[in-house]
Amino acid sequence: MSHDNANGGGESTNNNGRRIDSVSRRDVLKAAGATALTAGMASNLIGSAAAVGIPTPRLERDGNELVDPSGNQVILRGVNIADPARTARSWRSKDAMGIFDKATNTDSSNDGGWHSHIIRVPTQPQDIADGGSGSVGSMPHGDDWGPLLPGQFDESDLETYFTNYVDPLVDAAEENGTYMMIDYHRHFPIFHQPQHEEDIGEYECGEESFENDLGFCGERGVLWHGEDQADQLDGYTEEYAAELNQELELYWNFVAPRYADREHVIYDIFNEPTGPYAGDWGSPTSLPNTGEEGSENPSYDADENQQYWDMWVDRAQPWVDIVEENAPASVKTIGSPRWSQLTYWAPTNEFDGTNICYTGHVYTHEGMRPLSDSFGTAAEEVPVFFSEFGWAIDGGRDGFNFLDGTATGEPEGYEVAYADDFESFLDEYPVHPICWNFDHTWEPSFFVHDESQDGNWVIHDYEDRPAQWWQEYLAANAENDLPGQSDDDTTTEPPTTTTTTSTPETDTPDTDTPETDTPDTDTPDSGDLVASIRPSTTSASTGDLVQFWITDETGNSTWITDLQWELGDGSTDSGWYADNRYSSSGSYTVTLTATNNEGTSSTTSVEVSIS
Repeated sequence: MSHDNANGGGESTNNNGRRIDSVSRRDVLKAAGATALTAGMASNLIGSAAAVGIPTPRLERDGNELVDPSGNQVILRGVNIADPARTARSWRSKDAMGIFDKATNTDSSNDGGWHSHIIRVPTQPQDIADGGSGSVGSMPHGDDWGPLLPGQFDESDLETYFTNYVDPLVDAAEENGTYMMIDYHRHFPIFHQPQHEEDIGEYECGEESFENDLGFCGERGVLWHGEDQADQLDGYTEEYAAELNQELELYWNFVAPRYADREHVIYDIFNEPTGPYAGDWGSPTSLPNTGEEGSENPSYDADENQQYWDMWVDRAQPWVDIVEENAPASVKTIGSPRWSQLTYWAPTNEFDGTNICYTGHVYTHEGMRPLSDSFGTAAEEVPVFFSEFGWAIDGGRDGFNFLDGTATGEPEGYEVAYADDFESFLDEYPVHPICWNFDHTWEPSFFVHDESQDGNWVIHDYEDRPAQWWQEYLAANAENDLPGQSDDDTTTEPPTTTTTTSTPETDTPDTDTPETDTPDTDTPDSGDLVASIRPSTTSASTGDLVQFWITDETGNSTWITDLQWELGDGSTDSGWYADNRYSSSGSYTVTLTATNNEGTSSTTSVEVSIS
């Protein structure tokens, strides 16, 4: 949000200083799942780093759910990163690819491992213009927030930016089995700052709310209005509303077709339209709720906000149409007025289009509690990506009161346990949570700003930011709600067709051995699989990416030491993941030969039909 600038009952603490007052059934179940998952993966990792991906087939909307091609419900959980051009600055110590690698590396040496199944990539207009200028860090308006006005980049800027910063991430995500959300990340129309007066004319600025704050300035959140909605507005506002429309048309006509055939890519059409909404940002001249200047904002569910949701749908539908025309099969998300906090109204008047989903953003805003009402109500009827949330003790480095909070309601002065607040909501509703932010600068940041600029990112304390809690939550859910799973499965049943097993020959002495009781163990019997194949699909078209993962079938006393693939068209691969694009139609037999530490090998195969 802010950019650059296992214990028993009773009270106890662990070595992170985390205080747990009680343990719920949900806590017990998740702790058991996380323990089993960690035990399995610790013995399965090959090499010093690992990204245990998931199948990433094209998803589609079914009511309030996203489902895979077999109709199984899928829930995506992951993290936001910072704008990839912004991370190119040398002082940040990790570029976007380095951050992506860390955010998807499940090795326990990586802060315990990160099991992110979706990465949200904010692409900011200011950074698109900046990256396209060839001088990263220049900022078109000479300040760290710019360009504050629309229309500051062109198609050549987009080509430079996406070629250098986004394409590599999209490719990497496809290779290791991670969904990727590309986010048009504009907050508009706030942050018009005084140094731009010559450009934007007269405006009103808010009072300072934190050190070095230049004020939230502008025409109170109305600049995305069209001409037919601008009868209250003066002067430049209509001009900049038109320029914003042109910017969005340019952006989505460029981006939507670029990744339309990439099944793992999701489009976030507009991050946070800030206004208008019922309240003191309602319009430049009057407040729709009372008509009096400066009164408090009505609740998100106040009837006055219905008209602003409807106005937003009318205004943004043409942008949705552009994405729909260029990428009709892709999953699409879109925000709502009041910084994407009016998600409540989405079921009452939906956007036209296929696979349309809605986003919700919230931090420690008291007025948005309980989350079951403000976002859960909508999630019972439409798909919701809960794509920004978190907290920061003392409001983070910028001191924002809407971020202020802690994990457990400690230390003194805090009351709300935001980790449990968010987790209870996420466990109850089928939303797709993407926590903010896997960075050391954008708040709430997962890593400590002053200690993470040498390449060795230091994770924040459990209490101070959501990082450690979210890492635990991702691990506990790493094998839940995946593509290819039925509702009652925890692992995907592989569609194998052939299996053989070989065990190395040994000389067995001819002796009489007394009968003894054999203890039960998890060691597989002779003839069991070492590993099986988990394909993303068994039917595809020529040129499509077909992905293959493995399911570890070993017990606790053995582990995989080698994995060799034959992909049916003469190509081979090795390791825990393989993929292929078949150039000719036909039936291909994909074979996996897996070997464990005792020298036992098994071979399994699956047929893939290409048309």
